[in-house]
Amino acid sequence: WYVLRAGLQGAAQDESLWITPTWEVYERWCYAMLVEQFQHHYPSLKWTCKEPSKREDCMVWTGGGDSLEIKIWLQVSCPAIDQPPYRGFSSISRQRYPDIALTVRRDGHEHFIVMDAKYRSSRSAVLDAMSSAHLYRDSLRWRGRRPDCALLLIPSGGSVPILQGTQYRLDNSVGVVAVGDQDSVVELVGVLAEYWAEEP
Repeated sequence: WYVLRAGLQGAAQDESLWITPTWEVYERWCYAMLVEQFQHHYPSLKWTCKEPSKREDCMVWTGGGDSLEIKIWLQVSCPAIDQPPYRGFSSISRQRYPDIALTVRRDGHEHFIVMDAKYRSSRSAVLDAMSSAHLYRDSLRWRGRRPDCALLLIPSGGSVPILQGTQYRLDNSVGVVAVGDQDSVVELVGVLAEYWAEEP
């Protein structure tokens, strides 16, 4: 996986460079920025990166400490219900690969949040893309638990304001977060940290 990939070689002139689809660039950018901001927000954790499978689009960054472990997964495999779980991940329907999965263990408590990056922000596109947030919220499991929340990440907000509201997210365990620059990624980390920051 690269933002720019080698194109056709030889005498063919119809393509010299193939650019990965825009949605994939946005998805990878969201992942990279999220990892960077978590490392900045939790500098006391020891951060390591692994590629846990042969798939080149799957990786996990882990921040570990005495009482806190944060894992940020890219394209983690969630096998179908009739297959063994993968690293605790499973799906009660068919096999799925959420764009970004966040797992947190803190003082005996566990949290699981899923994010789906969509490079579309019009009203109709956001409403259509929300189906994936609902699907992930209802079908995915980590160590037997449902996601605390499933978030749709889009480059700019405002087309469906109610979906971006804190109360909507808390009431429905789904929501939309606009992620288009570094400041918005900092805000996203703050939103995510709310799920475990207030634990006793």
